[in-house]
Amino acid sequence: MKKISFIAVLIMIFGLNSMFAGHGWSRVNYPSSTIFTGIVQVDGKYIAAGDGVVGIFVGNECRMVAEVNVSEEGLSYVSAVIHCSDSLKGSEKAVIKYWSSKNDAIYVLDTIVETKVHGDIREFPISIKSGEVVTSETKKLVEKDEITVYPIPFGSNITIESTKPLKKVVMYDNLGKVVAKNVETSKSINITTGDFTDGMYFLSIEGVDGESTTKKVLKNAESK
Repeated sequence: MKKISFIAVLIMIFGLNSMFAGHGWSRVNYPSSTIFTGIVQVDGKYIAAGDGVVGIFVGNECRMVAEVNVSEEGLSYVSAVIHCSDSLKGSEKAVIKYWSSKNDAIYVLDTIVETKVHGDIREFPISIKSGEVVTSETKKLVEKDEITVYPIPFGSNITIESTKPLKKVVMYDNLGKVVAKNVETSKSINITTGDFTDGMYFLSIEGVDGESTTKKVLKNAESK
């Protein structure tokens, strides 16, 4: 009987460890931090506690890891602190990742979080679309907000088009450094990217109506 109980305990421990084995994130600690809470939805719906883990990254450094919980009102959320570097006087730009325990998949959101030392970010929306796929055949990414970015991946240039006039487009590398900026009123903005290294970039797009959005794009020198 004791042997059976011991085996059962081992199975329970293995199960608990395997729940968080999928993402492999290990937080990098800094003395300063930003308080963060985020509201999590997958395909427009709240999820159960333990169904996922949220990680926040600055470059390749994981600055926050938090398991999804559920409030008394039924809202799925994460609450933790984002560790911040004291070496920067301004803000750091961070990327949100979501690990689903149901299918052991990691989703990278096209949203950038700006962290500040001793800052406070409340009820930040974290929305994951589990079935969203960008195919290489279309070579463009069309979002519901009527903004089109192409080609995907981009090579020597990238174009941002909108059904509404745009006012400003700022491009960041994966470390949050501004690599290109275009300020003009137009429905189509082209950025020359031939000298950019391959990798992930982020577009901060602002319309003349004040609405803004952020897009994640990939540079591949072999793309035309």
